[in-house]
Amino acid sequence: MPYITHFDAPELLEANSSLRFHVEAALIFHGKQHPPSPKASRLFTAFLLVVDKAAREYLAGRELLIAYASSSNDTKLLIDGLGRYETCVTTTKRAFRLFDRIKNEREIPSVERLTRNLALASDKHVTDIRDAIEHIDGDIVKGELADGEPHLLLVDKAGTQLELAGHALTFAALHSAIVNLHRAGAAMIAALPTITRADA
Repeated sequence: MPYITHFDAPELLEANSSLRFHVEAALIFHGKQHPPSPKASRLFTAFLLVVDKAAREYLAGRELLIAYASSSNDTKLLIDGLGRYETCVTTTKRAFRLFDRIKNEREIPSVERLTRNLALASDKHVTDIRDAIEHIDGDIVKGELADGEPHLLLVDKAGTQLELAGHALTFAALHSAIVNLHRAGAAMIAALPTITRADA
């Protein structure tokens, strides 16, 4: 019998609608202009691609853990699914860092306050579990883990959250973080300036 028999992570439609596609369509079909300076352009592109990666890893992990929950304890599915979610968490944290950096770039359109606040609402929860992932090796070496405390990223028995070293991140919160980062990226793309004939 598998470790979990139920897995409750919201579906992520954003994984099927990449920001890379949105920005390419905006540039080609709508005459939008990419941020002109190399620094702003690189930060903007990195943010879009990293959010896309987080969405892909979330979806891949979800599919693997759904398959595991209905398997006859195929632990490879469990290990691979949790590996995908570990990558998703660290990638989502990187997206938050990039989002913070681009707020000071005047060439990159800012997003309205509500969108920004929604995008940042889950940052602390993601950061806590990401830091646990980064520091778990040191905790093991120092003997700081309690008996029975997970030393690798784990899904709880109810199938609703990731857990590690006393920290937890619900799949709903991770889903919300990625969705709101994706919406912020889409809003920035929509607000890119349009090339005029004088610019061409």
